[in-house]
Amino acid sequence: MMKTDQKLLSLIGLARAAGKASVGYMAVSEALKKKKAELLLLAACCSEQTQKEYAAAAARNGIECLLLDTDDLGVGKPACKAVSINDAGFADAINKRINSLNNFGGALE
Repeated sequence: MMKTDQKLLSLIGLARAAGKASVGYMAVSEALKKKKAELLLLAACCSEQTQKEYAAAAARNGIECLLLDTDDLGVGKPACKAVSINDAGFADAINKRINSLNNFGGALE
């Protein structure tokens, strides 16, 4: 599980505000299907089955799937369990922040 902070959540929220993120099951599934997703982020409250499904979908698309240590993904929807970042620049910035917070990078296996 990856550590988060307010700066990371703000980056995710900024990506959403810029129209570069998909939020929720249907939108994330569509982004994965259309190969728009660059990074997949999951909330800590995701069930093990949901984690496995998203991790498999991300692996099929060759993108990272990261489980965050928060139930709030910074998108203004408390029930949201998944966000795909659909822009390489935002994905890179978010990955850098996650790596800096956790002193390493790591995908959900």
